Amino acid sequence: MTSRFRDLMVERGPYLMDQNNYFPVNDEDGRHFDGKWFYKFLNNGEKVRRQWLLYSKSKNAIFCFACLLFSNNDIGKSTFSNNGFKDWKHLNPSVAEHENSKNHKQNFLDWKELEKRLRDCKTIDYALQNSIKNEKEKWFCILKVIVDGILFCAKNNLALRDSNKPTISYFSHKIQNEIICIMGQQVRQTIFKQIKKSKYFSILFDCTPDKSHQEQMSQIIRYVYISNGDIMIKESFIDFICTNEKSGSGISNEILNTIRNNGLDIMDC
Repeated sequence: MTSRFRDLMVERGPYLMDQNNYFPVNDEDGRHFDGKWFYKFLNNGEKVRRQWLLYSKSKNAIFCFACLLFSNNDIGKSTFSNNGFKDWKHLNPSVAEHENSKNHKQNFLDWKELEKRLRDCKTIDYALQNSIKNEKEKWFCILKVIVDGILFCAKNNLALRDSNKPTISYFSHKIQNEIICIMGQQVRQTIFKQIKKSKYFSILFDCTPDKSHQEQMSQIIRYVYISNGDIMIKESFIDFICTNEKSGSGISNEILNTIRNNGLDIMDC
C-alpha cells in the first residue's frame, strides 16, 4: 500500500453502512452479522458510532479501517485486517477485545493524526498532493465538457466526428463509444424502473436487415406511467438485438430471453 493510496482512503474516510441493512445468513450455523455492532454504549448510556468498523458485502465479513491502513507487520495484524472477521457467534467479546487492543489503539491514533494533518494541509507532500488535485480537477472539467458534447450529439442524432479534425484529441472513438454505452445503460435502467413501477406493459419487436445485411431486431416497450398525478402512455425504445433466428419459435425464445435479461416478468406483459 502506497502512502498516496493511504492518504486518499483517509481523505474519503470509511463507508459507514446503515445498521438496518440486510446481512446474509451463514450456511454453516445460520447466523448473520447484526448491525447493532456498528455502535457501542458508553458507561453514561451514550450511543457512539464505531467509525473503524467496516462490513464487506463481497466477503460477508467485518474489518477494521484503521488496522487495514496502518498495520505495518504481520505481528500487528489480526483477523480484522487480514481476511476479515466472520465468526458471528463470538462477536462478543471479539469486537471489544480488538477495540481495546494496543495495536488497534495505535493504528486508530495514526489514522486520526493523518486525517487532521490532511485537513490542515500540513503533510510533507502537501505541494505534490495539491498539484495532483489541481490536475485532477482540470481533467474532470475537460471530461465534463466532452461528455456534454457527446450527450448533445447523441440526443440530436448528430455525427460525433467531422472532416474538420481538432488539433487536440482527448480520447479515441473507443472511449467515446464506451461513454455512449454507459449513458445508454443509465437511460435503460431508468426506463426499466418506470416499467416495473407501472407493472403491466406491452411489447413490440420488429426485425429489419442493416446495411451489412445483419438482421436487427428493435425492442420497444409500451406502458402507462403515472408521475405526480400525470398519466402518460410511453413507448420507449430499449435496444437493437442482432439475431440469426428465422423461425417463429426461435424468434419467440429470443424475445423471451431478452425480456428476462431485462429483469421484467413476462406474466406482466
